[in-house]
Amino acid sequence: MKNSKNKFRKIIITIFILTAILTSSHFLVKKTISFKRLGSIHHPVQNIIAEKPLETTVYFNNNVEETKAIEEIRQFLQKAQHSIEIAIFSFNSNRLKETLYQAAQKGIKVTLILNKSTRFQHDKIFTNLPHEITRIDVGSHDRNNSKNTLYMHHKFILIDRGYPSQELLTGSFDFTDIGEKYVQSFFLTTSDDALISVYGKEFDLLKKGISGLSKLKQRSYEPWAAKIQYQNEFVEVWMSPGFSKNSIKYRVLELINSAQSSIDFMIWDFTDERIAQALIKKSLAGVKVRIIAEDTNAYTPHSMIPFLLSKKEKNNLSNIEIILDTKSKMLITERVPGGFNPYLHQHTMIFDEKTTVFGTNNWSFWGFYRNDEDMLITNNAYLTNEFQKTFNFFYQTLK
Repeated sequence: MKNSKNKFRKIIITIFILTAILTSSHFLVKKTISFKRLGSIHHPVQNIIAEKPLETTVYFNNNVEETKAIEEIRQFLQKAQHSIEIAIFSFNSNRLKETLYQAAQKGIKVTLILNKSTRFQHDKIFTNLPHEITRIDVGSHDRNNSKNTLYMHHKFILIDRGYPSQELLTGSFDFTDIGEKYVQSFFLTTSDDALISVYGKEFDLLKKGISGLSKLKQRSYEPWAAKIQYQNEFVEVWMSPGFSKNSIKYRVLELINSAQSSIDFMIWDFTDERIAQALIKKSLAGVKVRIIAEDTNAYTPHSMIPFLLSKKEKNNLSNIEIILDTKSKMLITERVPGGFNPYLHQHTMIFDEKTTVFGTNNWSFWGFYRNDEDMLITNNAYLTNEFQKTFNFFYQTLK
């Protein structure tokens, strides 16, 4: 009897040890997989060879008090025959809302993916939502706007995805009336199949409630979503959040390091020290660096603008120039509701007047590693020339 008890005890101990080993091994495997993913060098999840040239039109609302952007977007929405899919951070335009409601009345399926932290604004405007319109709020938010807050910061529209009439609109323009008049931003439109496919994949993730850091759990998700090769040019599509070196941040650092003659930079919020250090290094090497920054964010606690100014003075760097958009408010001819401060809303960098980075991504930890964002990199001559003209316009206007 005693021997039987001892044998039983040994069996139980053996099972316990084996279970502990297996559990530990499973944990180590999971950790190893996670570590490999976090440490991977970036590569595009898709390499696409386009069959035809990129056709696109880009629109800038560069002038304070200009009121044409929303009408342009309204006309874009009116082209829809089958579906409208929108992912937008901020929406309070009644004109665009009415256009969506009219589309729904025609039987067009409308899906709205909205940012959760601006829900109070969206609750106010989207009353009596037609059943043909699906609203999904993603991201996260707490009352203190703490590190638990993750923004769904996209600003894109997909029209008739999967049909011959499909089109994409994307940029830095939020769908707000005050933004139309007092926020200098941009959007582009295209019917390019490859770009629509990549943005459609992002929309489908958000539609399932997979946003922000939860994307990193998806084995199919890569921040470098695609590289599209056209005949003599390319477009890279990047999404956030990134992980480790697989992020738009490290791709931008590569482009900064490869710049030969000039870097022109327009930015709303800039808090990343690594990028600031890289810009100083290139300036010391003789590359001309010009920065146009939004004046309010320029002096927030984590802004890199004071750091850059101090380095410029310390090293007597005449080839780095920093201009704030303070003069924008002087161009106002009417009373602005609530004393709103007009601002430049771009996240754009142009290298050697040949390659351009642009999109929704602020140059911040949140923008690179937590939010839902989209950025494009291209050497397309038309787009680069248009962004360069816009940079030159602000450079002359604000200097």
